[in-house]
Amino acid sequence: MMVFPGINFDKRNDRDYKRLVYEDHQKGATSLFKLGISPTLNTPFEIMHLVYLGLTLKHLEAWINGKYGYVAKLSKLFSEELSRRYESLKEYCPYDFARQPRSLLKLGKLKATEFRHFLLYASSAVCKDVITNDHLLHLRFLVIAMRTLCRNNLTDKQLLIAKTCLDAYVTFAPNLYTLAFMSYNVHSVQHIVDDARSCGNLESISAFVYENNMPLFKKNIRNHPKPLQQFANRLRERQGIQHIQSNKSISPKVSIKHREGKIPVELTTYCYEQFKKYEGAHFCIIVDNRNNFCQLKDDHSLCKIENIFVVNDQVVVAIKKYETTEDVFEEPIRSSSVGIFKCKKLLNYM
Repeated sequence: MMVFPGINFDKRNDRDYKRLVYEDHQKGATSLFKLGISPTLNTPFEIMHLVYLGLTLKHLEAWINGKYGYVAKLSKLFSEELSRRYESLKEYCPYDFARQPRSLLKLGKLKATEFRHFLLYASSAVCKDVITNDHLLHLRFLVIAMRTLCRNNLTDKQLLIAKTCLDAYVTFAPNLYTLAFMSYNVHSVQHIVDDARSCGNLESISAFVYENNMPLFKKNIRNHPKPLQQFANRLRERQGIQHIQSNKSISPKVSIKHREGKIPVELTTYCYEQFKKYEGAHFCIIVDNRNNFCQLKDDHSLCKIENIFVVNDQVVVAIKKYETTEDVFEEPIRSSSVGIFKCKKLLNYM
């Protein structure tokens, strides 16, 4: 078994790569330099496999299956409670997520997008009072770092927060999960801050987009031999066919007409129609208890969408703001700084 404990090791650099200094790492000169590609700066780690299928799965295996000893293993009662809490979220999980929450007791059947949902969105709620406070704080280091690095236009302060959290995550991991936990994935997570600094939002360089196109590849491959050549031939065949590009843009659409919603005072003097569903180019709103929550751009208020109207051919959305928002946790930093809130009491007016 190979482990990678510790932090603050000297980073590899292009100069030493060219000189073949890393004898235990290199078999020979790389051709990447001929293509103008830096092997240290332009080959980022990929978070779908590193973090979601890697670290998130390691945590769940440690808690539920006791893979890294009994230090972090949960009892059967607490394992079932953790899974029950996560499954209960499907009543409130919006359709923006590709898969709805399901049992954590069958880890082998879960997909990367489900581990992503658990880490970034669900863990802050479902893990409290199930795992120990030390293990919960340790997990929060990873949650804060990932929610920070999956943002656009990162500042130096945000990058520093992410680096500090990841250094703490790696430092405390062997004491909480034994040395066997310290795999290459745990070591490599220290480098994703540099990847975010050079490439931006880590979601923009993840493998999810390629995984989503797997049906396209399978559809264009007829048999097993030479799949790459087959796909290239299908692309050439498509390029030989002239397609008429449609100038029709995707316009917003409303549906599911109803008459049972509350009417704001401002609309009582207008002619209007009520709807339960709005489909835009990049998002969908449904007036239920899972797809009708939003955050306003102007004052960042958290809101619940109460009704959708069409007034004079314009879509009007009626909302209620939450009166109070609180932090879910305050250590190691306030949860609101990474977009995690606990909302209470809707205001009476829309």
